[in-house]
Amino acid sequence: MKRVLAVVLAVVAVASVFPGCGGESDERAPFTGDTGKKVLIIGFDGLDWGRFERLASEGRLPNLAALADSGASGVLRSVPPYVSPTIWTSIATGKLGEKHGIGGFTVYGVSGADSVTLISSKEIRCRTLWEILADSGMSSGIVGWLVAYPPLPVTDYTVTSKTVAAMSRRVGRFIIKSDIPLEATVHPPELWGEIEPLGTRPSEIPEEILNGYLGKTSGLEDGLIEDRTDFLADRLAADLTAVAVAEKLIPERPTRLTAVYMAGCDQISHFFWRYWEPESWKREDQIPDEAVEAYSTVIDRYYENVDEMAGRILRLRDGNTIVVVCSDHGFAGHRGHSGFEPTPGRETAFGQYMHRQEGVIIVHGPGIAAGERIEGATILDVTPTVLAALGLPAARDMDGRPLASAFEPSFLDRHPIDEIATYETGERAGTEAPAESPVDEEEKELLRSLGYID
Repeated sequence: MKRVLAVVLAVVAVASVFPGCGGESDERAPFTGDTGKKVLIIGFDGLDWGRFERLASEGRLPNLAALADSGASGVLRSVPPYVSPTIWTSIATGKLGEKHGIGGFTVYGVSGADSVTLISSKEIRCRTLWEILADSGMSSGIVGWLVAYPPLPVTDYTVTSKTVAAMSRRVGRFIIKSDIPLEATVHPPELWGEIEPLGTRPSEIPEEILNGYLGKTSGLEDGLIEDRTDFLADRLAADLTAVAVAEKLIPERPTRLTAVYMAGCDQISHFFWRYWEPESWKREDQIPDEAVEAYSTVIDRYYENVDEMAGRILRLRDGNTIVVVCSDHGFAGHRGHSGFEPTPGRETAFGQYMHRQEGVIIVHGPGIAAGERIEGATILDVTPTVLAALGLPAARDMDGRPLASAFEPSFLDRHPIDEIATYETGERAGTEAPAESPVDEEEKELLRSLGYID
Protein backbone atom coordinates (compact mmCIF):
# COMPACT_ATOMS: atom_id res chain seq x y z
CA MET A 1 0.00 0.00 0.00
CA LYS A 2 2.90 2.35 0.70
CA ARG A 3 4.12 1.81 -2.84
CA VAL A 4 0.70 2.70 -4.28
CA LEU A 5 0.53 5.80 -2.09
CA ALA A 6 3.96 6.96 -3.21
CA VAL A 7 3.12 6.50 -6.88
CA VAL A 8 -0.20 8.34 -6.64
CA LEU A 9 1.35 11.23 -4.77
CA ALA A 10 4.12 11.38 -7.36
CA VAL A 11 1.53 11.59 -10.14
CA VAL A 12 -0.16 14.48 -8.35
CA ALA A 13 3.15 16.27 -7.86
CA VAL A 14 3.94 16.30 -11.57
CA ALA A 15 0.37 16.83 -12.82
CA SER A 16 0.07 19.58 -15.38
CA VAL A 17 -2.49 21.02 -17.72
CA PHE A 18 -2.68 18.63 -20.68
CA PRO A 19 -3.75 19.62 -24.20
CA GLY A 20 -7.52 19.20 -24.29
CA CYS A 21 -7.62 17.47 -20.89
CA GLY A 22 -7.61 20.25 -18.30
CA GLY A 23 -6.71 19.66 -14.68
CA GLU A 24 -4.99 21.73 -12.02
CA SER A 25 -2.47 20.80 -9.37
CA ASP A 26 -3.48 21.14 -5.73
CA GLU A 27 -3.29 19.53 -2.32
CA ARG A 28 -5.54 16.51 -1.95
CA ALA A 29 -7.12 14.43 0.80
CA PRO A 30 -5.23 11.39 2.10
CA PHE A 31 -5.19 8.39 -0.23
CA THR A 32 -7.88 5.88 0.79
CA GLY A 33 -5.81 2.80 0.00
CA ASP A 34 -6.04 -0.30 -2.12
CA THR A 35 -9.30 -2.24 -1.68
CA GLY A 36 -7.64 -5.47 -2.77
CA LYS A 37 -10.48 -6.12 -5.24
CA LYS A 38 -10.17 -7.08 -8.88
CA VAL A 39 -12.38 -5.64 -11.62
CA LEU A 40 -13.67 -7.38 -14.74
CA ILE A 41 -15.23 -5.12 -17.40
CA ILE A 42 -17.33 -6.84 -20.06
CA GLY A 43 -18.27 -4.39 -22.81
CA PHE A 44 -20.96 -5.16 -25.37
CA ASP A 45 -21.27 -2.65 -28.17
CA GLY A 46 -24.85 -1.55 -28.77
CA LEU A 47 -26.49 -3.55 -25.94
CA ASP A 48 -29.82 -1.77 -25.57
CA TRP A 49 -31.48 -1.32 -22.17
CA GLY A 50 -35.05 -1.77 -23.43
CA ARG A 51 -34.30 -5.00 -25.26
CA PHE A 52 -32.21 -6.23 -22.35
CA GLU A 53 -35.08 -5.65 -19.90
CA ARG A 54 -37.61 -7.38 -22.16
CA LEU A 55 -35.50 -10.45 -22.85
CA ALA A 56 -34.38 -10.71 -19.24
CA SER A 57 -38.02 -10.63 -18.07
CA GLU A 58 -38.77 -13.45 -20.52
CA GLY A 59 -36.03 -15.58 -18.98
CA ARG A 60 -33.87 -15.49 -22.11
CA LEU A 61 -30.81 -13.82 -20.52
CA PRO A 62 -30.20 -15.93 -17.40
CA ASN A 63 -26.58 -14.94 -16.79
CA LEU A 64 -26.95 -11.18 -17.17
CA ALA A 65 -30.34 -11.13 -15.42
CA ALA A 66 -28.91 -12.96 -12.39
CA LEU A 67 -26.01 -10.53 -12.33
CA ALA A 68 -28.37 -7.55 -12.39
CA ASP A 69 -30.76 -9.01 -9.80
CA SER A 70 -28.00 -9.59 -7.26
CA GLY A 71 -26.05 -6.45 -8.11
CA ALA A 72 -26.67 -2.84 -9.10
CA SER A 73 -28.00 -2.05 -12.57
CA GLY A 74 -29.70 0.55 -14.69
CA VAL A 75 -29.62 2.67 -17.81
CA LEU A 76 -26.18 3.86 -18.88
CA ARG A 77 -26.74 7.06 -20.83
CA SER A 78 -24.52 7.66 -23.81
CA VAL A 79 -23.25 10.96 -25.18
CA PRO A 80 -24.05 12.22 -28.71
CA PRO A 81 -23.10 11.67 -31.47
CA TYR A 82 -23.13 8.01 -30.31
CA VAL A 83 -20.00 6.99 -32.24
CA SER A 84 -18.40 3.83 -30.84
CA PRO A 85 -14.67 4.76 -30.91
CA THR A 86 -15.46 8.05 -29.19
CA ILE A 87 -17.67 6.47 -26.56
CA TRP A 88 -15.44 3.49 -25.73
CA THR A 89 -12.52 5.90 -25.31
CA SER A 90 -14.72 7.97 -22.98
CA ILE A 91 -15.53 4.80 -21.06
CA ALA A 92 -11.78 4.13 -20.74
CA THR A 93 -10.86 7.69 -19.69
CA GLY A 94 -13.89 9.20 -17.96
CA LYS A 95 -13.63 12.14 -20.36
CA LEU A 96 -15.56 13.60 -23.27
CA GLY A 97 -14.28 13.38 -26.82
CA GLU A 98 -13.23 17.02 -26.84
CA LYS A 99 -10.72 16.11 -24.14
CA HIS A 100 -9.52 12.65 -25.23
CA GLY A 101 -9.37 13.57 -28.91
CA ILE A 102 -11.15 10.62 -30.55
CA GLY A 103 -13.96 12.06 -32.66
CA GLY A 104 -14.99 9.08 -34.76
CA PHE A 105 -13.81 6.12 -36.80
CA THR A 106 -11.55 7.94 -39.22
CA VAL A 107 -9.10 10.76 -39.85
CA TYR A 108 -9.11 12.42 -43.26
CA GLY A 109 -6.22 13.76 -45.31
CA VAL A 110 -3.34 12.07 -43.47
CA SER A 111 -1.71 10.55 -46.56
CA GLY A 112 -3.41 12.74 -49.17
CA ALA A 113 -6.30 15.11 -49.64
CA ASP A 114 -8.82 12.30 -50.19
CA SER A 115 -7.28 9.73 -47.87
CA VAL A 116 -9.32 7.99 -45.16
CA THR A 117 -7.34 6.55 -42.26
CA LEU A 118 -8.82 4.66 -39.34
CA ILE A 119 -8.32 6.21 -35.92
CA SER A 120 -5.74 4.69 -33.58
CA SER A 121 -4.52 4.92 -29.99
CA LYS A 122 -1.85 7.42 -31.09
CA GLU A 123 -4.54 10.11 -31.22
CA ILE A 124 -5.72 9.68 -27.61
CA ARG A 125 -4.75 12.84 -25.70
CA CYS A 126 -5.50 11.66 -22.15
CA ARG A 127 -4.36 8.85 -19.94
CA THR A 128 -6.45 5.72 -20.15
CA LEU A 129 -7.60 3.58 -17.26
CA TRP A 130 -4.81 1.08 -17.91
CA GLU A 131 -2.18 3.83 -17.80
CA ILE A 132 -3.59 5.16 -14.54
CA LEU A 133 -3.44 1.68 -13.02
CA ALA A 134 0.10 1.13 -14.26
CA ASP A 135 1.14 4.38 -12.57
CA SER A 136 -0.34 2.99 -9.36
CA GLY A 137 1.40 -0.37 -9.61
CA MET A 138 -1.72 -2.28 -10.66
CA SER A 139 -1.79 -4.76 -13.55
CA SER A 140 -4.32 -4.89 -16.37
CA GLY A 141 -5.23 -7.01 -19.37
CA ILE A 142 -7.31 -6.01 -22.40
CA VAL A 143 -9.11 -8.18 -24.96
CA GLY A 144 -10.65 -6.66 -28.09
CA TRP A 145 -10.98 -3.06 -26.88
CA LEU A 146 -11.62 -0.37 -29.50
CA VAL A 147 -8.91 2.25 -30.12
CA ALA A 148 -6.28 0.16 -28.32
CA TYR A 149 -4.11 -0.32 -31.44
CA PRO A 150 -1.20 0.10 -31.46
CA PRO A 151 -1.11 -1.35 -27.95
CA LEU A 152 0.45 0.71 -25.19
CA PRO A 153 3.19 -1.19 -23.32
CA VAL A 154 1.61 -0.50 -19.92
CA THR A 155 -0.57 -3.60 -19.59
CA ASP A 156 0.31 -7.18 -18.75
CA TYR A 157 -1.34 -8.03 -22.06
CA THR A 158 -3.33 -6.25 -24.76
CA VAL A 159 -5.20 -8.02 -27.54
CA THR A 160 -6.63 -5.25 -29.69
CA SER A 161 -9.75 -5.23 -31.83
CA LYS A 162 -7.40 -5.49 -34.81
CA THR A 163 -6.05 -8.75 -33.40
CA VAL A 164 -9.54 -10.20 -33.04
CA ALA A 165 -10.37 -9.12 -36.59
CA ALA A 166 -7.23 -10.76 -37.95
CA MET A 167 -7.76 -13.98 -36.00
CA SER A 168 -11.33 -14.36 -37.21
CA ARG A 169 -10.76 -13.38 -40.85
CA ARG A 170 -7.57 -15.09 -41.99
CA VAL A 171 -9.54 -17.63 -44.02
CA GLY A 172 -12.20 -16.61 -46.53
CA ARG A 173 -12.82 -13.40 -48.45
CA PHE A 174 -10.70 -11.23 -46.16
CA ILE A 175 -7.08 -10.50 -47.05
CA ILE A 176 -4.63 -9.47 -44.38
CA LYS A 177 -2.20 -6.69 -45.29
CA SER A 178 1.14 -8.49 -45.37
CA ASP A 179 3.63 -5.67 -44.75
CA ILE A 180 2.51 -5.09 -41.15
CA PRO A 181 3.25 -8.02 -38.83
CA LEU A 182 0.28 -9.38 -36.93
CA GLU A 183 2.49 -9.43 -33.84
CA ALA A 184 2.23 -5.63 -33.88
CA THR A 185 -1.45 -5.84 -32.90
CA VAL A 186 -0.74 -7.37 -29.47
CA HIS A 187 1.35 -6.66 -26.39
CA PRO A 188 3.71 -8.28 -25.77
CA PRO A 189 4.36 -9.20 -29.44
CA GLU A 190 5.14 -12.84 -28.66
CA LEU A 191 1.57 -13.24 -27.39
CA TRP A 192 0.39 -13.53 -31.02
CA GLY A 193 1.86 -17.01 -31.34
CA GLU A 194 0.00 -18.16 -28.23
CA ILE A 195 -3.45 -16.92 -29.19
CA GLU A 196 -3.50 -17.18 -32.99
CA PRO A 197 -4.78 -20.80 -32.95
CA LEU A 198 -7.79 -19.70 -30.87
CA GLY A 199 -9.39 -17.77 -33.72
CA THR A 200 -12.80 -18.89 -34.96
CA ARG A 201 -13.21 -18.49 -38.72
CA PRO A 202 -16.67 -17.88 -40.23
CA SER A 203 -16.30 -21.00 -42.35
CA GLU A 204 -15.84 -23.06 -39.20
CA ILE A 205 -19.27 -22.23 -37.76
CA PRO A 206 -21.65 -25.12 -38.50
CA GLU A 207 -24.71 -24.39 -40.60
CA GLU A 208 -27.01 -25.74 -37.89
CA ILE A 209 -25.61 -23.13 -35.47
CA LEU A 210 -26.35 -20.31 -37.89
CA ASN A 211 -29.80 -21.66 -38.65
CA GLY A 212 -30.54 -21.57 -34.93
CA TYR A 213 -30.63 -17.77 -35.16
CA LEU A 214 -33.19 -17.82 -37.96
CA GLY A 215 -36.95 -18.15 -38.02
CA LYS A 216 -38.85 -19.75 -40.86
CA THR A 217 -36.27 -20.54 -43.56
CA SER A 218 -38.40 -21.88 -46.43
CA GLY A 219 -37.89 -18.68 -48.42
CA LEU A 220 -34.15 -18.97 -47.98
CA GLU A 221 -34.12 -22.63 -48.95
CA ASP A 222 -36.27 -21.95 -52.02
CA GLY A 223 -33.98 -19.12 -53.13
CA LEU A 224 -36.71 -16.47 -52.74
CA ILE A 225 -34.56 -14.25 -50.50
CA GLU A 226 -30.88 -13.37 -50.22
CA ASP A 227 -28.79 -15.51 -47.86
CA ARG A 228 -27.60 -13.14 -45.10
CA THR A 229 -25.97 -15.77 -42.92
CA ASP A 230 -22.45 -14.88 -44.15
CA PHE A 231 -22.64 -11.61 -42.22
CA LEU A 232 -23.98 -13.41 -39.16
CA ALA A 233 -21.09 -15.89 -39.35
CA ASP A 234 -18.52 -13.07 -39.65
CA ARG A 235 -19.81 -11.24 -36.57
CA LEU A 236 -20.28 -14.40 -34.51
CA ALA A 237 -16.76 -15.57 -35.38
CA ALA A 238 -15.23 -12.33 -34.08
CA ASP A 239 -17.11 -12.47 -30.77
CA LEU A 240 -16.33 -16.15 -30.26
CA THR A 241 -12.68 -15.35 -30.90
CA ALA A 242 -12.67 -12.63 -28.23
CA VAL A 243 -14.27 -15.00 -25.72
CA ALA A 244 -11.78 -17.77 -26.50
CA VAL A 245 -8.86 -15.38 -25.96
CA ALA A 246 -10.36 -14.22 -22.66
CA GLU A 247 -10.84 -17.80 -21.54
CA LYS A 248 -7.16 -18.48 -22.11
CA LEU A 249 -5.60 -15.29 -20.75
CA ILE A 250 -7.74 -14.49 -17.69
CA PRO A 251 -6.76 -17.63 -15.76
CA GLU A 252 -3.20 -17.79 -17.13
CA ARG A 253 -2.35 -14.11 -16.59
CA PRO A 254 -4.42 -12.82 -13.65
CA THR A 255 -4.57 -9.04 -13.39
CA ARG A 256 -6.26 -6.46 -11.15
CA LEU A 257 -8.27 -5.18 -14.11
CA THR A 258 -9.46 -7.16 -17.12
CA ALA A 259 -11.46 -5.52 -19.91
CA VAL A 260 -13.15 -7.59 -22.64
CA TYR A 261 -15.02 -5.99 -25.55
CA MET A 262 -17.31 -7.55 -28.17
CA ALA A 263 -18.85 -5.72 -31.13
CA GLY A 264 -21.32 -8.23 -32.54
CA CYS A 265 -24.48 -7.04 -30.78
CA ASP A 266 -24.23 -3.61 -32.42
CA GLN A 267 -23.31 -4.91 -35.85
CA ILE A 268 -26.03 -7.56 -35.88
CA SER A 269 -28.56 -4.90 -34.87
CA HIS A 270 -27.48 -2.67 -37.74
CA PHE A 271 -27.72 -5.43 -40.32
CA PHE A 272 -30.92 -7.21 -39.25
CA TRP A 273 -33.03 -4.37 -37.83
CA ARG A 274 -34.93 -3.94 -41.09
CA TYR A 275 -36.34 -7.46 -40.71
CA TRP A 276 -37.23 -7.05 -37.02
CA GLU A 277 -39.02 -3.74 -37.65
CA PRO A 278 -39.83 -3.70 -41.38
CA GLU A 279 -42.30 -0.84 -41.00
CA SER A 280 -39.37 1.48 -40.24
CA TRP A 281 -37.65 0.64 -43.54
CA LYS A 282 -38.53 3.49 -45.90
CA ARG A 283 -36.34 2.77 -48.89
CA GLU A 284 -37.80 1.90 -52.27
CA ASP A 285 -36.63 -1.72 -52.12
CA GLN A 286 -39.35 -3.58 -50.26
CA ILE A 287 -38.54 -6.29 -47.75
CA PRO A 288 -40.11 -9.63 -48.76
CA ASP A 289 -42.31 -11.32 -46.19
CA GLU A 290 -40.11 -14.40 -46.48
CA ALA A 291 -37.09 -12.32 -45.41
CA VAL A 292 -38.96 -11.01 -42.37
CA GLU A 293 -39.95 -14.55 -41.41
CA ALA A 294 -36.35 -15.74 -41.70
CA TYR A 295 -34.39 -12.87 -40.18
CA SER A 296 -36.69 -11.07 -37.71
CA THR A 297 -35.51 -13.42 -34.95
CA VAL A 298 -31.77 -12.81 -35.37
CA ILE A 299 -31.29 -9.81 -33.04
CA ASP A 300 -33.12 -11.32 -30.06
CA ARG A 301 -31.33 -14.62 -30.51
CA TYR A 302 -28.00 -12.84 -30.76
CA TYR A 303 -28.77 -11.22 -27.40
CA GLU A 304 -29.20 -14.76 -26.07
CA ASN A 305 -25.80 -15.54 -27.52
CA VAL A 306 -24.37 -12.44 -25.81
CA ASP A 307 -25.72 -13.79 -22.53
CA GLU A 308 -24.04 -17.16 -23.14
CA MET A 309 -20.73 -15.43 -23.90
CA ALA A 310 -21.07 -13.35 -20.74
CA GLY A 311 -21.62 -16.57 -18.81
CA ARG A 312 -18.44 -18.09 -20.19
CA ILE A 313 -16.41 -15.07 -19.11
CA LEU A 314 -18.12 -14.79 -15.72
CA ARG A 315 -17.12 -18.35 -14.90
CA LEU A 316 -13.48 -17.20 -14.95
CA ARG A 317 -13.84 -14.73 -12.06
CA ASP A 318 -13.16 -15.40 -8.42
CA GLY A 319 -15.07 -14.24 -5.35
CA ASN A 320 -12.90 -11.14 -5.03
CA THR A 321 -13.90 -9.73 -8.43
CA ILE A 322 -16.23 -6.81 -9.07
CA VAL A 323 -17.87 -7.17 -12.49
CA VAL A 324 -18.90 -4.20 -14.62
CA VAL A 325 -21.05 -4.98 -17.67
CA CYS A 326 -21.59 -1.94 -19.88
CA SER A 327 -22.52 -0.83 -23.36
CA ASP A 328 -21.70 2.32 -25.24
CA HIS A 329 -25.24 3.09 -26.40
CA GLY A 330 -28.61 1.55 -27.06
CA PHE A 331 -30.39 1.04 -30.37
CA ALA A 332 -33.24 2.87 -32.08
CA GLY A 333 -32.89 1.30 -35.51
CA HIS A 334 -34.13 2.91 -38.69
CA ARG A 335 -36.49 5.18 -36.77
CA GLY A 336 -33.45 7.10 -35.55
CA HIS A 337 -32.73 8.20 -32.00
CA SER A 338 -34.83 10.74 -30.12
CA GLY A 339 -34.35 14.15 -31.68
CA PHE A 340 -33.02 12.75 -34.95
CA GLU A 341 -34.45 14.44 -38.03
CA PRO A 342 -33.66 12.41 -41.16
CA THR A 343 -32.67 14.28 -44.28
CA PRO A 344 -34.08 13.32 -47.69
CA GLY A 345 -32.46 10.13 -48.89
CA ARG A 346 -31.31 9.23 -45.37
CA GLU A 347 -34.66 8.17 -43.92
CA THR A 348 -33.25 4.80 -42.89
CA ALA A 349 -30.92 6.53 -40.41
CA PHE A 350 -27.72 4.66 -41.10
CA GLY A 351 -24.65 4.53 -38.88
CA GLN A 352 -24.68 6.31 -35.55
CA TYR A 353 -28.18 7.66 -36.25
CA MET A 354 -29.52 4.15 -35.57
CA HIS A 355 -28.14 4.36 -32.02
CA ARG A 356 -29.96 5.75 -29.01
CA GLN A 357 -28.88 6.98 -25.61
CA GLU A 358 -30.02 4.14 -23.35
CA GLY A 359 -27.31 1.53 -22.89
CA VAL A 360 -26.77 -0.92 -20.02
CA ILE A 361 -24.77 -0.81 -16.79
CA ILE A 362 -24.54 -3.74 -14.35
CA VAL A 363 -22.16 -3.76 -11.37
CA HIS A 364 -21.86 -6.93 -9.28
CA GLY A 365 -19.54 -8.39 -6.70
CA PRO A 366 -18.17 -7.97 -3.19
CA GLY A 367 -19.07 -4.56 -1.78
CA ILE A 368 -21.77 -3.91 -4.41
CA ALA A 369 -25.33 -3.15 -3.32
CA ALA A 370 -27.63 -6.04 -4.26
CA GLY A 371 -30.80 -5.10 -6.12
CA GLU A 372 -29.87 -1.42 -6.39
CA ARG A 373 -31.26 0.51 -9.36
CA ILE A 374 -28.59 2.88 -10.64
CA GLU A 375 -30.02 6.26 -11.65
CA GLY A 376 -28.44 8.97 -13.79
CA ALA A 377 -25.36 7.01 -14.86
CA THR A 378 -23.45 7.98 -18.00
CA ILE A 379 -20.67 6.34 -19.96
CA LEU A 380 -18.31 8.90 -18.37
CA ASP A 381 -18.83 7.31 -14.93
CA VAL A 382 -17.32 3.90 -15.72
CA THR A 383 -13.64 4.77 -15.21
CA PRO A 384 -14.25 6.75 -11.98
CA THR A 385 -16.35 3.83 -10.65
CA VAL A 386 -13.65 1.29 -11.50
CA LEU A 387 -11.08 3.47 -9.76
CA ALA A 388 -13.29 3.62 -6.65
CA ALA A 389 -13.70 -0.17 -6.71
CA LEU A 390 -9.92 -0.53 -6.66
CA GLY A 391 -9.38 2.17 -4.04
CA LEU A 392 -7.96 4.82 -6.34
CA PRO A 393 -9.26 8.40 -6.46
CA ALA A 394 -11.16 9.85 -9.37
CA ALA A 395 -9.80 13.02 -10.95
CA ARG A 396 -11.58 16.35 -11.04
CA ASP A 397 -10.66 16.86 -14.70
CA MET A 398 -12.68 13.73 -15.55
CA ASP A 399 -16.19 14.46 -16.78
CA GLY A 400 -17.67 11.49 -14.93
CA ARG A 401 -17.97 10.62 -11.26
CA PRO A 402 -18.00 7.34 -9.30
CA LEU A 403 -21.41 5.67 -9.04
CA ALA A 404 -21.51 5.75 -5.25
CA SER A 405 -25.01 4.25 -5.08
CA ALA A 406 -23.69 1.01 -6.61
CA PHE A 407 -21.56 0.32 -3.51
CA GLU A 408 -22.69 -0.98 -0.16
CA PRO A 409 -22.43 1.67 2.59
CA SER A 410 -20.04 -0.58 4.51
CA PHE A 411 -17.70 -0.67 1.50
CA LEU A 412 -17.70 3.11 1.30
CA ASP A 413 -17.10 3.34 5.06
CA ARG A 414 -13.95 1.27 4.63
CA HIS A 415 -12.93 2.87 1.35
CA PRO A 416 -14.29 6.44 1.10
CA ILE A 417 -14.43 7.80 -2.43
CA ASP A 418 -11.52 10.16 -2.97
CA GLU A 419 -10.39 12.49 -5.75
CA ILE A 420 -7.33 14.30 -7.04
CA ALA A 421 -6.94 17.14 -9.51
CA THR A 422 -5.65 15.09 -12.44
CA TYR A 423 -3.80 11.99 -13.55
CA GLU A 424 -2.31 13.75 -16.55
CA THR A 425 1.47 13.93 -16.67
CA GLY A 426 2.02 15.74 -19.97
CA GLU A 427 3.32 12.56 -21.63
CA ARG A 428 0.38 12.01 -24.00
CA ALA A 429 0.32 14.55 -26.83
CA GLY A 430 -2.25 12.68 -28.90
CA THR A 431 -1.12 14.44 -32.05
CA GLU A 432 0.72 11.64 -33.86
CA ALA A 433 -0.46 10.36 -37.24
CA PRO A 434 -2.77 7.32 -37.04
CA ALA A 435 -1.07 3.92 -37.18
CA GLU A 436 -2.14 1.61 -40.00
CA SER A 437 -2.99 -1.98 -39.10
CA PRO A 438 -3.01 -5.27 -41.06
CA VAL A 439 -6.81 -5.29 -41.29
CA ASP A 440 -7.66 -1.66 -42.05
CA GLU A 441 -9.09 -2.22 -45.54
CA GLU A 442 -11.37 -4.99 -44.29
CA GLU A 443 -12.52 -2.84 -41.39
CA LYS A 444 -13.30 0.04 -43.75
CA GLU A 445 -15.40 -2.36 -45.83
CA LEU A 446 -17.34 -3.38 -42.73
CA LEU A 447 -17.85 0.24 -41.61
CA ARG A 448 -19.18 1.17 -45.06
CA SER A 449 -21.63 -1.73 -44.99
CA LEU A 450 -22.96 -0.50 -41.62
CA GLY A 451 -23.29 3.10 -42.78
CA TYR A 452 -20.57 4.54 -40.54
CA ILE A 453 -18.34 5.87 -43.32
CA ASP A 454 -18.89 6.63 -47.01
